Formats: sequence, C-alpha cells, structure tokens
Amino acid sequence: MYRVAFYTFLGFIGLNGLWSFRPLDVSFEQNPSIYNSILAQLVRPEPAPEIDYRSTVSIVPDTFTHRRVFMFDYSSYGSPYNGKVKAIIERYLPNTTFAEFSNSEPESLISQLSNCDVAVVAYPSTAAKGVLQAVNKALKQFVQSGGTVILTGTHEFEILQQMGLFDLDFGYYSKERPIHINKSAHPICQGVHNDFALSNFSYPLDVSDPAFVTLADVDGYPVIGYKNVGLGKAIYIGVEYYFDESESSQILLNAISRDLEVENDHIVEVDPLFQSSSPRKNEELLFAGTGPKMEEVDLKIYPNPYYSKATLDINVAKPTPVMVEMTDKLGRIVALVFPKKTIGPGLCRFELPNINPGIYFLQVQMGGQTYVRKVVKSSTN
Repeated sequence: MYRVAFYTFLGFIGLNGLWSFRPLDVSFEQNPSIYNSILAQLVRPEPAPEIDYRSTVSIVPDTFTHRRVFMFDYSSYGSPYNGKVKAIIERYLPNTTFAEFSNSEPESLISQLSNCDVAVVAYPSTAAKGVLQAVNKALKQFVQSGGTVILTGTHEFEILQQMGLFDLDFGYYSKERPIHINKSAHPICQGVHNDFALSNFSYPLDVSDPAFVTLADVDGYPVIGYKNVGLGKAIYIGVEYYFDESESSQILLNAISRDLEVENDHIVEVDPLFQSSSPRKNEELLFAGTGPKMEEVDLKIYPNPYYSKATLDINVAKPTPVMVEMTDKLGRIVALVFPKKTIGPGLCRFELPNINPGIYFLQVQMGGQTYVRKVVKSSTN
C-alpha cells in the first residue's frame, strides 16, 4: 500500500512538471522555462535585475518667482488633470497668480491672455468645435506675441495637430518606459536625472517639424521639447500629471519659471498674419509690471523683430512722468531710450536704437508702474 502511494505521488510530480513546461512570454518561445513547479528554483535562470529609474529627489518650493499663469480648462475630460497641474504649481511656486478659461466667454480669450506670462494646457482633449477654434486662435496669437504656451501630454494627439503650433504625424502613450534627457544643460531640464521613469503615463510624439527642439525622448521619440514661434515658445511636456512625481513636476516648474532663452536658440520669423506696419491694439497692449493695480496703457512697438530701428508709440491720457530703458536678459541697461520727463497728453513717439542683435526687454516706467515688453533686434533685414 505504501509503495502504491509512493508511485502515485511521483506520477503527480511528473505530470505537474510536464504541465508547467511552457513559455513564460511570447518573446521567449525558443527558450521555454519551467515555472510553478517543485523543480522551478533548480532549473530556472536568475532574472535580470531591474533598474529603478524613479527619482526620490524632493522639490524645494520657489518663493521668489512671480508668474501669471493662464490655465485652459475647456473640456470635461481634461478638467481633473487641469486641477492637479494647478495644484502642483501652487505648491511649488506659491507666488503664482492664476486666470482660468471660461467656456461661456471664448471671445474674451485674447484679452485675458494678454495679462499673463504663461498659458498651460493640461491634457488637451476634444471639446466643442467653436471652443477649440477660439482656444487655438488665442494660443497662436499669444505665443506669436511673445508668450509661452505649455502643452502637457495627451492620447488625443490630433488635438495637438489642430493647434498648429508645431507639426507632428502621430503620438502614443507609454507606461513605465524610461525617459532619456538629451539636453541636460537646457533650463527646462535643470535638476532632473538623465534617465527616469514615471508611474504616470508618458506621451511620445512622432514630430515632423524641423524647428522642434527635442530635449528628451522615449525610445527615440520626442517626449519633451519646444519650438520658437514668433516671439514666444510652444513647449511640449509629454507626461501625465495625475500624480505629483518629482521629475515631471520639476520640468513643469522649470518651463514656467526659468529664463528659456539659451545659446543657439533659433528665432522663427513672425507669421504675416500677426505682423504689420501698424500692429493691432490687442497684440501690443502691455500689462506686465509692478504695483497694486495695473491699468491699460496703449504702447505699440513696430516692427518687432526689427533690423536697424523700431518705433515705440505711447498714447498718454494725461500728463505723466515717463522713462524708457532697454535691458538685456540679465537686466543690465543697454540703452536709455528716454530719460525721466513728464509728457502728454497725446501720442508720443520714440525711436529704438540700432544696437547689437539679440533679445532685449523694453521697460516703460509710467505713473509708478513698470511695463515690460520683449523686443528682438535681428541681424538680417
């Protein structure tokens, strides 16, 4: 009886071993491994060690940077992501002020954007046709006039195509694939490891735009990058922000808060639709500055970019002390356009100097307020 039980036990082991002899994965069909059997630990090779690319670096909140950020919350699908992105910005850039898009007033988008530094479109997705048209028009005009537009990742890459800020053929989503930084010295990539993975999805694109600068990729496909459009930048950060992860959050904060003008940046000529000898008012109103309350001031700079000289027009409603300076990106004064004097009322016209090619900031001090505008001095006519 014991002998029968012993052989029955051996037979059970043999059947179990034969049943367990099958491939672990379709990619290893030529080398099947035994698993889930008593002999598994004896014959199965040790698995290759996995590399954990996730960062444990903590982000220190920046209490010095002040930015005015416009959040585009125009679709019910993207609303949760919009709220989470806003929460990340509020946590690490506590001095940020926000404005948000209202579907009920698409015609006011352009004027709302003119009072902001950065526009953030968190997880752009499908919305009503009229809403998308208004968003796309406002974003293009905003970036052409010198603003920064940040687009975060989305599985609906067709929406990015419709925006027309850069050319792409298709996009896909990736889970836990390592992201590789190509340009670690760029301001957007500062403080980020060269290789990292996320619990959130990433959204690589097949970008066909030759002016698009790739900063990071997933398996060779761009996942973070930007394009200079007119006087501004369109930045793509192809990650999801459903969870706050240090690497992706740091990249977002860099894109919002840092000076993104770096060596070898290429300035793309302004689309004729947004450039004329007499700029439209809603493109040239300057609201940036300091003080408890900013008033609308009609200042026009044309042409911009300019080759040898440009004109600044200021329409003054009442006699006002005015001083105009040009500074470089480091804040150093390169030209005193107009010393402090009381001018007006009426139209006052000033000529900008023929200085070295580069990117400058025109600072107009009026009535206790300072209004700032980016000016590009071109090397070619």
